[in-house]
Amino acid sequence: MKKQTAQAAYTARKEQAEKLLKEIGQALKAHNDAPGGNVHWGYVGDLGYLVEKLEECKTALTGEEV
Repeated sequence: MKKQTAQAAYTARKEQAEKLLKEIGQALKAHNDAPGGNVHWGYVGDLGYLVEKLEECKTALTGEEV
């Protein structure tokens, strides 16, 4: 069995991250389509939670606090 190189593992993880980001973008567009256009505070809370997690992701990649 061959050992996986760090470069191969990095590339695979990067592809996973890019796929997830694309799926998140699609889910965000779908989330925006509130039934009947009736956005309520639950939608706002969903996005607040999402923003917090995305800020954590950005900090993990850049080392800069948001």
